[in-house]
Amino acid sequence: MLGVAYLDWDEALSDKRRGDPAKCPECGTGRVEWWPVADPRTRVGFAVLWCVECLAGIHISRTVFPEGIAFTNAHEAKVAEAGLPAIRFVDPPPSRRTSRPPPSTQ
Repeated sequence: MLGVAYLDWDEALSDKRRGDPAKCPECGTGRVEWWPVADPRTRVGFAVLWCVECLAGIHISRTVFPEGIAFTNAHEAKVAEAGLPAIRFVDPPPSRRTSRPPPSTQ
């Protein structure tokens, strides 16, 4: 991941939620696009963010979308139909992963 912190991607998400342009945390030059998906009642869901230049990207869960932000209804979301590019997903740091790494075999 070349030293890029998860928080840099989180900042890109914040930019997108504010309606501001976001630069890629990986390459620094590319434009970040997103696919926001949420429950229409709660406006809580997830976002897939990716760079249109280097195709680095991330999936961020449990995010809230404020009023005025359009999103895909989580009950109707179909990844195959979303038109997402071949994203090279970057891993969040271990503290943000939902599962533990496998135990050591030593």
